[in-house]
Amino acid sequence: MVSEDTVQQVRSYVKGQAERHPLPDLVTRVRATYDELSALVRDMTPEQAAFRGNPDDWTLQEVMGHVATYTPNVRWVMGELDAGRNVAYPRRNLGEPPLSHLSVQEAADTALTALTEIDEAFRGREPNIETYTAHPTFGEMNAKEWVLFLRVHTNDHVDQVRAAVAHPDYPAGPG
Repeated sequence: MVSEDTVQQVRSYVKGQAERHPLPDLVTRVRATYDELSALVRDMTPEQAAFRGNPDDWTLQEVMGHVATYTPNVRWVMGELDAGRNVAYPRRNLGEPPLSHLSVQEAADTALTALTEIDEAFRGREPNIETYTAHPTFGEMNAKEWVLFLRVHTNDHVDQVRAAVAHPDYPAGPG
């Protein structure tokens, strides 16, 4: 559960940055976070990907499957908002298989591909920011705010992966 203080901090950051910066600058920031996450899992073995630092934690495989699922979802939400359609998030019935079957590296690539598609879809223009849709925790956001939210959300997962890798029971890699 996210505290009300955290919700307000995230909302303030996302809204403030989205108002001050053009979308390409925001996508660059998000890409740096995704690149960092990708580098953390690049050489991860299946045994390491199955690691869970604490019984209530997700495995690293689950974390990356989540990242590979929500990034295309946000891409979809942004397209709908840009077209002036308020939609429900998260999108249900994706028509795609669950992404937990992907290796952590494939999941990172899937997320980066979705981010590239966001960048390409809005290249040379700003998205419609007059239409909003609600995030279940952080409330109403427009298309620019959603892309910056990717950075905040993914930074949390970077921290999860770093904590797992630093855990004393984390499996050793090859070599």
